[in-house]
Amino acid sequence: MHRTLAGNNMLKSSISSARMRHSLLRGTAYAALGLCIIILGGVFLPPEDLQIIGFPLYIVGGGLITYGLLPYRKLTLLEKNPSTLTIDRGYLTWRRHNKPLVSIPAQDIKSFSYNSDPLHYGIHISLTTGRYIVMPYFSKHTYDRLVQEYPCRT
Repeated sequence: MHRTLAGNNMLKSSISSARMRHSLLRGTAYAALGLCIIILGGVFLPPEDLQIIGFPLYIVGGGLITYGLLPYRKLTLLEKNPSTLTIDRGYLTWRRHNKPLVSIPAQDIKSFSYNSDPLHYGIHISLTTGRYIVMPYFSKHTYDRLVQEYPCRT
């Protein structure tokens, strides 16, 4: 059985503005905390204490900055190069950066559902084995197109 989505055989993920804003604000808070640790430690600690705890202070501050801003960076990269869902030859394939993450035979798909939480939205696929797969950052529009292609699986 050869089935493709009408017109375009790919469904693409999209990052919502609420998710981007949340990631940026949270990341900025962690980065600011890390920067404060580095600056306050450098300004207020005497040089003899900085010789002992200066490097660990720098590592902790840098770690907080990285921890805060890395998720936002990943989302911006995902926005530029989105994940895709393709339905071809009886398989649903989820790709990220053009590399297949999951390929599911159509007969193994029990149902689709959609999580509409503004920060954790995406498509959930229940399998006949009792397991499920969560595909984050796919919009409600993408879910509707997927269900339209497989109308009996909602």
